[in-house]
Amino acid sequence: MFKYIKTLFADRAMFNKTYNELSNLTDYELNDIGLSRGEIYTVAKEAQQMADAKFNAEFKPSTRTLLEVHP
Repeated sequence: MFKYIKTLFADRAMFNKTYNELSNLTDYELNDIGLSRGEIYTVAKEAQQMADAKFNAEFKPSTRTLLEVHP
């Protein structure tokens, strides 16, 4: 349960960091990296989802049985 709550905060922090960093760029700088100001929210949300997917992949319960682990 604690890991889940920690993950929620970490995901939100990732969203906020990405959103704030991209928002601080000028329109010219955003154009240089292929983004428009209207895409910032979507990119930040995708960064949050990627962080969440990485967490889920790392802490996914094992599907192996005890006999497979200790033959």
